Amino acid sequence: MMNGRASARESRESNSFDPQRRRFLGGLAGAAWLAGTGGVVSGCSSANVLRVPLAAAETQLLRTLAPAVLHGLLPTQPSAREDSLDRLLATVSTSVSSLGSDSREQLARLLAALDFRITRWLLTGLWKPLHEATVEEIDAFLNNWSQSSIGRFNLAYRTLTRLLASNWFAMPANYRQSNYPGPPSWAAETSAIAKV
Repeated sequence: MMNGRASARESRESNSFDPQRRRFLGGLAGAAWLAGTGGVVSGCSSANVLRVPLAAAETQLLRTLAPAVLHGLLPTQPSAREDSLDRLLATVSTSVSSLGSDSREQLARLLAALDFRITRWLLTGLWKPLHEATVEEIDAFLNNWSQSSIGRFNLAYRTLTRLLASNWFAMPANYRQSNYPGPPSWAAETSAIAKV
């Protein structure tokens, strides 16, 4: 009888320390705390909606996330890469301007949480600023978000990846990468007429 209890206790103790599980549970508790306090990072006023064009901190975060989201689609030559990222972020800024204020506010809160050290650590497991993280580290936390059983992580993953990827492929210079021949001529003509 004593032997059975001892082996059950030893089994529980050997399985009780799992650093990934502890970090996940800690992150979950922290995220729940932040959600409960409502707007700790970005404040409670509606004045915290993303500005268009995007602020420098928001642009830097999206610039940092883009290589992990686009998985090798960016040019490898440094100046061409920077030019592509600049064009992408200008396109993203235009897209964000077309979002409703609620969507812009939610995106602003997500980016603020990724910029704030404590919430970044709770959400991603990264204590250092994202611009110091490797593409592999960013890809790992995005992958964790995409496979999470927590809906908010899935939503954050879809929001960031769709925002960057859809704007990347919407740029005419990148049509070839997706085998998209471009808009039909009648649509291009209609668009040109509408701009006049």
